[in-house]
Amino acid sequence: MSFRFRLEALLRLKRSLERQQELLLAAAHQQVAVLERQAHAIRAARASLLNSRNQAAAIGGMPASQLHFYENRGSLLEALEKSVNRQLEDARKLRLARSAALAAARRERELPESLRNRQLREYRQQESRREQRQLDNLHLLLLNAQRRRS
Repeated sequence: MSFRFRLEALLRLKRSLERQQELLLAAAHQQVAVLERQAHAIRAARASLLNSRNQAAAIGGMPASQLHFYENRGSLLEALEKSVNRQLEDARKLRLARSAALAAARRERELPESLRNRQLREYRQQESRREQRQLDNLHLLLLNAQRRRS
């Protein structure tokens, strides 16, 4: 007789839920990484803009239109950086929540899984004992058959 775990469907469900949480956490990690790259690119663009403005100012006079361009571009980059930083903060909070949800799903899966493992060990022990009894009985039958012949 083969091993049957009565709660196998529940265990499959718990494993599936845990896998879903793993995927959600991976997506959250990816979103944080994307936003971190965007924030880095914006900071680099702001630094480059500031450097360009300083070089243009150092060379000589700067027309008002060019100064206005640098100021507008700097303001836009600053606003964009603030927006991305807010999104990044939200994404990090979401990642933390997804991590906690994964830990909870893992705990939920471990209970029926440990029960299944225990029952499987007990089943194997019983099967081993049953096989040993069969071997012992066979050995006794062979001994009795040999005694009758002698």
